[in-house]
Amino acid sequence: MASNLLPNCNKISDGNPCIHTLDMKETTIRKESKIRRCEIGSKVPHQSEKVIMVVGATGSGKTAVINFFVNYILGVEWSSNFRYQLVPDECESKKKSQADSQTEWITAYTFYPQCRQAIPYTLTIIDTPGFGDTRGIKRDKEITEQIRVFFSTPSDYGIDQIDAIAFVAQAALPRLTETQKFIFDSVLSGFGKNIAENIFLFLTFADLQAPQILGSTEKASLPYKCYFKFNNSALYAQKDLKKDNQEQNSSDTDDDDDNDEEKFNQTIWKMGTKSFKKFFKELQNTSAKSITLSAEVLEERKRLETSVAGLSRLIRSRIVTLEKHRKEKEMLEQYKNEMVSNKNFTFIVHIEKTAKQDLIDDYAMVCHKCKFTCHYPCSPRWPKFTCSAMKFLAVVRGCGVCPMECSLSDHENVAFTYERERVEKTMTYADLLESYEGALRAVLKTEELVKCIEEDVSTAEIKIEKYLEKVSESLKRLQEIALKPNPSATIDYIDVLIQNEQSEGQKGWQERRKALLDLRQKAHIINKISHTETKVDYKELANPPAVFDEI
Repeated sequence: MASNLLPNCNKISDGNPCIHTLDMKETTIRKESKIRRCEIGSKVPHQSEKVIMVVGATGSGKTAVINFFVNYILGVEWSSNFRYQLVPDECESKKKSQADSQTEWITAYTFYPQCRQAIPYTLTIIDTPGFGDTRGIKRDKEITEQIRVFFSTPSDYGIDQIDAIAFVAQAALPRLTETQKFIFDSVLSGFGKNIAENIFLFLTFADLQAPQILGSTEKASLPYKCYFKFNNSALYAQKDLKKDNQEQNSSDTDDDDDNDEEKFNQTIWKMGTKSFKKFFKELQNTSAKSITLSAEVLEERKRLETSVAGLSRLIRSRIVTLEKHRKEKEMLEQYKNEMVSNKNFTFIVHIEKTAKQDLIDDYAMVCHKCKFTCHYPCSPRWPKFTCSAMKFLAVVRGCGVCPMECSLSDHENVAFTYERERVEKTMTYADLLESYEGALRAVLKTEELVKCIEEDVSTAEIKIEKYLEKVSESLKRLQEIALKPNPSATIDYIDVLIQNEQSEGQKGWQERRKALLDLRQKAHIINKISHTETKVDYKELANPPAVFDEI
């Protein structure tokens, strides 16, 4: 009976139905990554298991779907005078600090068979944080990183397979906004191609009509096996206490209205239970998928993001260097005689000046030798060699991001980044000679100096080409294994965020806008390389199409 669990549960509200939180045992917890596993009931040896991961946007009704899920598998019926709550609703959870909020965690809830009767096997429901909350794209990337950590250490939580991805979305959305497209892409881009036939749409806030969102999902190329409708308003809806004791006066208009509302709630409750029955029937005919491929997708995507961030910084740096070298060569060729006769002949070039920029509650992997930020943000909790910047070189352990590909010993996880700014510098012919003669330990003629500058230009371009090859390799691998190799909605979504920052003008908007423009450039690099079959001109990557005027 569903009521067998009540003696060990905590009642959190009275009424008809009253609401109880489930008694559960926390068996595994990783506080630094906000991942945990909880168990309900006692483990049964040699029991088959199915694993369902629930994903969706903030406000999609994901939490209520999970609670409805739990009441269904525990055998709670509409007529029952109690309900169970597994996950507190988002408003209730947000009353706590964000550090303690349950909505911040990935939690695997495992239900063992003897504590419910609707399904005859061990069931694990994985609850994930909602994408697209008010903290923006940075928080979405943190969630993706949480899922990557979860997939990369599945044995810690006793999970090595996924039987279903329950993608929760609102049924009544007539079209997808750029934000919603980005959320769809963000969720799907973390999974391998093998998971496509294990995706099910759980459509919330549904009525008895056909869901409007289906047309939008088709346009967005969202793969799914089938969809199920839910309306979570019936889950904790209060019923008329008097009905259990006496007949209601049918002529009483207020009672009629109450009765109509209760009938409606009962109807949509039945719609939900019917959907769950269909879902579990489909689940029986769906093959479980290993999470290994999805783990590889997330690892490859992290390497790609790290490589692109390094490429973006390197391109900006190299273009300044190339401009300097070309200016030097131009001046030598144009004013050769004047320079030779006058060592103090001056001209202006642009150079880069490097400075440390302190971080607040954040860390970066930097190379002190190159004065370069190799990976940001980068957790200080793990050994240096686990940083995604260090995984490009297979034979020698070193950095695959900094300009000189330096060793681990040259790198450190610190609370600052190395930032470079473009400044003007006045040079003389004597300065130019000294910079090259000092390095070569030889006296140079003007023609030899020009040749040295040309070689420096060539070396700078070769290093950028190597970076482009790394990015291309990652994109090629993602094309082979990822469900969404290159999320197309990212740039459009970032544009929306930039426009919002500019129009709202809230405190600190300039800094947030600058960070968003940096993200946009990285997205532009990925988009350009992935959609160009011929060799990419790196100078095109340095200046993505400008859609916003500087303010």
